[in-house]
Amino acid sequence: VSLGWLTRCLAEIGEFEQGIVTGREAVRLAEEIDRPYAIVSASWGLGYLYGVRGDLESATLLLDRALASARGAGLTRLLPQVMRALGAAYALMGRVAEGTALLEEALALSESIHLRVAESSSLVLLGEAHLLAGRIEEAHVAATRALAMARGRGQRGDEASALHLLGDIAARR
Repeated sequence: VSLGWLTRCLAEIGEFEQGIVTGREAVRLAEEIDRPYAIVSASWGLGYLYGVRGDLESATLLLDRALASARGAGLTRLLPQVMRALGAAYALMGRVAEGTALLEEALALSESIHLRVAESSSLVLLGEAHLLAGRIEEAHVAATRALAMARGRGQRGDEASALHLLGDIAARR
């Protein structure tokens, strides 16, 4: 599980090669111990890295697996995280309707289980999916809500992402 988190951290700082090595090791170890939580966390981590890197095909293969495993094992706390990454990858692949549906589901689930860490980031990604679909006003609503939520909770990274999205929206208007 820790290696899955480390893989996501390495993705965030652009250390993709080290992240792939770490992520593959996480998946290998998770499969070896055959624990659903570990498998989901490892697959999510490596899938997330591939998504950030732009290898959306590899990302969706891992994230689809993670989502199926999380649902099958009833890992509700991991579901919004995986849905968020997979929904974003789908949207970027041009599967905007599927991506939007997953992002909306991730947001609703995050709200229902009070997973505060996932709400504003889910809104940002939902706004990005709306923007990809040309739904400027819906994107603006999601970005504005994400910004207010992130600021209210001191989530500086999500605040920056929401501001970036608002800039992208302004450029399209």
